[in-house]
Amino acid sequence: MATDTAGNQGQAYHTNQVHYLAKTITFADDGDTVVVGYLPPGAVVIPGISGIAVNTIFNGGSTNTCDIGITGSTTKYASALALGTLGWIELDVITESSGTALATTAEEEVIATVVSTASASTGSATVIVAYVIPEGSR
Repeated sequence: MATDTAGNQGQAYHTNQVHYLAKTITFADDGDTVVVGYLPPGAVVIPGISGIAVNTIFNGGSTNTCDIGITGSTTKYASALALGTLGWIELDVITESSGTALATTAEEEVIATVVSTASASTGSATVIVAYVIPEGSR
């Protein structure tokens, strides 16, 4: 659902609820910038429930990583998250105590960049960015 603001692609439901962006990344995305989705203006990212769910390990071990950010700041939300272990990996740059503003001031295109220096041949994960939009921001 659009934000009802001309030119914005960010999703904003008409009721108060947690929104999310989710995108699958794989070992084949090595070196690519993958668009996860768009945060609308006023969105507040929720660090504790945003991150990467590694479903199939990237078999290059700790040399397989992922950055999550926006155009112009590719590590705004996460930097070099290791994809070599199954499980949940929380965002590491934007946290409750990082001193980073959690609310967007304008629409943001969220991107993920997979880096594999050991040329992985397996690996799949889901990037999840959860957010809320405060009343009056929609």
